[in-house]
Amino acid sequence: MSLPDEMRQLTEHFLKAHEDRMMAVAGIRVNTATEIAGFQEARQAMSVQQQQQLNQYLGKLEADVGMLRRDATAFLKEQDAAHQVMAVQQQQQLTQEHIRLAAETKACLGDLSDARQTMAGQQQQQLKDSMDRLGQDVSALRSETTAFHRAMAVKQNQQLTEGHVALSAETAAFLNAVDTAHQTMTSEQRQRLSIERTRLATEVAEMRGNLQAAQNQSRHIWNEFILAVQHHHAGEPSPASSPLPPDHAVPVEAQSAEKIVPEPASPDDLTVIQGIGVGMQKKLNEAGVYTLAQLAAGTPEGLREVLGEARQLAKVENWIEQARELQKG
Repeated sequence: MSLPDEMRQLTEHFLKAHEDRMMAVAGIRVNTATEIAGFQEARQAMSVQQQQQLNQYLGKLEADVGMLRRDATAFLKEQDAAHQVMAVQQQQQLTQEHIRLAAETKACLGDLSDARQTMAGQQQQQLKDSMDRLGQDVSALRSETTAFHRAMAVKQNQQLTEGHVALSAETAAFLNAVDTAHQTMTSEQRQRLSIERTRLATEVAEMRGNLQAAQNQSRHIWNEFILAVQHHHAGEPSPASSPLPPDHAVPVEAQSAEKIVPEPASPDDLTVIQGIGVGMQKKLNEAGVYTLAQLAAGTPEGLREVLGEARQLAKVENWIEQARELQKG
């Protein structure tokens, strides 16, 4: 058989198989639709039947609930009546019990009162007997205590006398020793104080010399600064600064008269400048600054140099500016 014939037979076989499959699928679809329809009809019938059974059950349940409600109402009424009867009986029993308890309590209180009176009489008698015995014991104890105190006082007086004599002797010896030690210590302290006084006098003299030297140096620098400013304002060349002696202790009076700024006849009140107090004005005067004109003509560097240690608290730029404003005014 040729290849085309084989292909044709194979195609026919495939077509037949496809038709058979399609017919089987169609039969399955028909059977499935039939079964679904039957299932839906059965379900609808079952739903109707269940609805009927449910309605019957609900009707029966409503009837049972009504009957149960009536039975409960009747039971509650019976219970209420029984409760009322029981309450009346309990009230009567409580009244009788209260009367009985009141009578028993009254009788018990009478017995307690009699027993308390009897017990009070017995306790009073016992207390009286105890007080009598206690008085006798106290009298005896007082006699014994008085005798003991007398013996103890005599013994203590003897001991105090002996102790006073011994203490007087020890005190006298101690005072003698203290007096001797005090005299020795006083002599040593006087020697040490004399040596310390000499050393302090030497140190104070040295500090005064150093302080005077520092003040003279400040005056020297400030006088040179004032002369330089005056020459500058006059248009003259500044004179050469003279060196300070090595010991820095040359008195102001020994310096050249040209470099000393004399105190004016009427110095200005420098405390009008904000920031300058009485102490700072004194330092400025010691440095040769007496007037607002001198302060206005100064420079911050020159003022700080002549103020020395006080320059840390000084706002010299502000001082100069205030002095210039006052000069303009």
